[in-house]
Amino acid sequence: MKSFLLITMSVLVLHVTAGDMSCNVGGDCPKEMCCKGNPGSQGQCAPLKTEGEDCQMYSGVPSWGQTPWMVRECNCHDGLYCGSDNPQPPLGSRGTCRHWNGLP
Repeated sequence: MKSFLLITMSVLVLHVTAGDMSCNVGGDCPKEMCCKGNPGSQGQCAPLKTEGEDCQMYSGVPSWGQTPWMVRECNCHDGLYCGSDNPQPPLGSRGTCRHWNGLP
């Protein structure tokens, strides 16, 4: 029981402090976060987006999970994708994070 409590507390502390973590690439952050910033500067670990959050749709680039590079905007969390109700959205359109099971 003590070890479970210790592990739970460690994970909680890591999650709370990760928002203040500096990064250069995605791998510097916990798995549920991205390295958000501008190229040539120090980034900050930020949480991946959740269902219903506004997101950027890209062609040919996964819009979910942690990326290995620094980004200006975090992707949707694993299990979600950035989509739109428009069946043919223009390249670079905005969408919302949605569950995969909603795909046609």
